[in-house]
This record gives sequence, C-alpha cells and structure tokens, in this order.
Amino acid sequence: MPKTKQSSGFIKLIKNKYFYVTIIFLAIFLFVSNNNLFFTLGLKHEVNKLHDQESEIQQQIKDDSIFFQGLKGNPEAIERFGREQYLMSRDDEDLFVITSSEEE
Repeated sequence: MPKTKQSSGFIKLIKNKYFYVTIIFLAIFLFVSNNNLFFTLGLKHEVNKLHDQESEIQQQIKDDSIFFQGLKGNPEAIERFGREQYLMSRDDEDLFVITSSEEE
C-alpha cells in the first residue's frame, strides 16, 4: 500500500523532537506551573468581581455623601436620623422597640 502524503507528514511530526518539546512546554505552562491557566483564570474572575464591588462602593459613597450633606445644617433631620438609626430618645421620653418575629 503506498504511503499518502498526509500520513507521511503526520509521522514526520511525531518523530520531530521540537513537537515533543512544545507539547511538554504547553503541559507545564497550562497545568503544572504556579501561574497555570486555571490559577490565572481564577485570578481574573476575582479581579472582575472586585471591580464590580468597587463600583458599588463608589456609588454608595456618593449616595451617603449626598445624604449627609442634607443633614449638615438641619437639626431636625439630625434628630430624626438619630432617633431612627440609633434609637435615641430625649431625657423625658421612654422608648419602646417593637419587633415582629416570623414563626414557621
């Protein structure tokens, strides 16, 4: 049976030492080294997640700064904020906190 050029080229490739060196290099680079493909992709995913968190935090900072600008010169707003957020009361007041618990 005569050899075809295609199988002859494949056999030449398999006998080539550079082919083996390339395969070994790719295996080390992709799977074995400290900076392998999976580690790099995981780090990239984590960086993207952190960038998303950074955007959310920047937006929250903007919202909070606008809110506190509104509190700056308004004593009534400061009193309302203290009462709602920190359950503060005046000296002559009693404060009752009513919570509802859901039963299953």
